[in-house]
Formats: sequence, structure tokens, C-alpha cells
Amino acid sequence: MQQFPAGREGLDSTMPMTIDERLEMLQIASKAWLDLKRLADSIPDSALETPNTIGIWSGRDMLSHLAGWESIGIDIIEQLNQRGEYTRLGLTRDTVDAFNKEMLIPYRAMSTADVRQALEDTHFALMQLAEECQADIAEVVIDVTRDHYDKHVGDLRPLLNLPRQ
Repeated sequence: MQQFPAGREGLDSTMPMTIDERLEMLQIASKAWLDLKRLADSIPDSALETPNTIGIWSGRDMLSHLAGWESIGIDIIEQLNQRGEYTRLGLTRDTVDAFNKEMLIPYRAMSTADVRQALEDTHFALMQLAEECQADIAEVVIDVTRDHYDKHVGDLRPLLNLPRQ
């Protein structure tokens, strides 16, 4: 479960990031993205589409999940940029599973290629905001990239070993 929507108190939109802090944030997120992208690109569509390979999810569902959380990161950054604060999601261990399931709905009708593209588009939109936003958003960016990827890369790796169709 992501931590920041439940109520991170450390975000301070009044304090701009230094250039060094912004570069460090961008480097951390970029390295994590490259690692995830290499892994995702090496998994064939047929393996991503195999149901119930990550619990009740497919690999495609997992890529959709990652895109969805990056979208939430974008929303939070935009709110911080516009209002200096953001609306907390208030998720708990009891509600996050239902939230994650609901978040997948827009991706269900997409092809695997479209899900891959949505993840890439969302990531690049996040990174563009991360470069432009003056607020200290490092926690949000690192949370929805490196920290979140780290939680799920282990779920995706076994898909490399599924039989190719």
C-alpha cells in the first residue's frame, strides 16, 4: 500500500526543491523506471495476459496498477501546484484492495499494447511534472516510482519463465 495518500505529513509545497534535490529525485525515479521498463519489455504479451499469475491479477493488470498509481501521483502534484495541498485518499489496509481493483477498470478494455503505452505515457507525464513543479514533491515521485516498483518487480519477474505462446 502506498503511504502518502493515507496522510504523509512531510510534503511542503511552500518550500521549493534545490536543483541538487530535484536532480537526485529525477535520477532515482529514472533509474527505477529503466529497470522496470527493461523487465516489462522482456515479458511477452502472452505472459502478461495469462490470468491469475499474480494472485488474481495478470501481469497486464499489474502494469495497469502501476500506471494508475502514477496517475494518482500526478493528481497529487497538480493539487500541490495549484492549491498548496492535496486531498488525501484515506486508504487503509481494509480499503486499499477495493481501491486498487476499482483503479483497474479503465484499463480492462485496453489491449496489452495499449496498457504498456498508458504506463509509459503516464510515467512521462509524471516526470515532466517532476521537472517543472516548484514544490518539494520528491516523496510523491519516489513513492509512486522506485518504492512502488520495488513492491511489484518481484511479482513480474516470474512471468519471464512462463511458456511463450
